[in-house]
Amino acid sequence: MATKVSKTRAKGARAATQVSALTQVATTHFSARAVEQVVGQIRFGRVVVETAKPSAAQAKINIDAGRSALVRAKAVLTRPGVQVRVDPKVPLYRADPATPGVLVRTLNGQVTRGRMVAGRFKPV
Repeated sequence: MATKVSKTRAKGARAATQVSALTQVATTHFSARAVEQVVGQIRFGRVVVETAKPSAAQAKINIDAGRSALVRAKAVLTRPGVQVRVDPKVPLYRADPATPGVLVRTLNGQVTRGRMVAGRFKPV
């Protein structure tokens, strides 16, 4: 698939130099026919990336690849729950289900109940 990078509004000499260098590199690799087929633009800050429409065969390949990836990911996506991997030295906070407004902190294997006061955890 052909892609062309062009400069939009470059502020500053450094940004203009970077964008124009990308434009020169990108446009040297594409034929005039590919540039005529531009159908979409994506902006990355001051850079606009224009791309040509894929062929029907390429679109089918991409759709098939997406479907097979979804089949592989189905088992992971449909499993309930969340796994949180935390370093024991990093505190993990959760709400106390029995007492509203109270937090439960787990730090180095020790569980402490408390509240946040002025951005700091105070045990109750």
